[in-house]
Amino acid sequence: MTRILLPTDFSETSFKAATFAFDLFGTANTKYTLVHTYLKPMFDNALLPGIGNSTQREAVNGLRRFERRCRQYVGKAVIAKKASHFLLVDLLNDLDREKGADMIVMGTQGAGNYGLVGSNTKAVVMGGSAPVITVPSQWVPTPIARIMLAYDGGKLDRFKLPQAVDRPGETHQRRGRLGACTRQ
Repeated sequence: MTRILLPTDFSETSFKAATFAFDLFGTANTKYTLVHTYLKPMFDNALLPGIGNSTQREAVNGLRRFERRCRQYVGKAVIAKKASHFLLVDLLNDLDREKGADMIVMGTQGAGNYGLVGSNTKAVVMGGSAPVITVPSQWVPTPIARIMLAYDGGKLDRFKLPQAVDRPGETHQRRGRLGACTRQ
């Protein structure tokens, strides 16, 4: 089973990244995990009791709404959810270590949409243990003509990207809104 991690801050950019992943990897034999991190208050305020739990509740509710939106787009799919107060890159690495992740697919910017690449995206690209695909906020569904691979000189496993790399005996066929490799 292919395991795809989808970090989200519930923004339109993160939804575009999710739809990119759904179109590229499909739903057959693929498990998606929506991942959201939130700031946990250091202590409860005496004047605002329960504020410490409100951020966690908002994160869980936000993941439920985002999952419904994803299901409206993709239909039937295996989608899990994970909310945590840990740093995003640490949580993604923990999930990769525990269950294995074939790919992380995320938007280049978060809800703030500042600059070309957001701080979380930069941290995941630089420190993530699984391969990362970043999807720009201006992406619109079109067939994929080219993919740029940023290579850091480390071990390169061609089979970590089965849908993105041509292998002998495979041809490109159109699946959904994106072109993807399928075995003949």
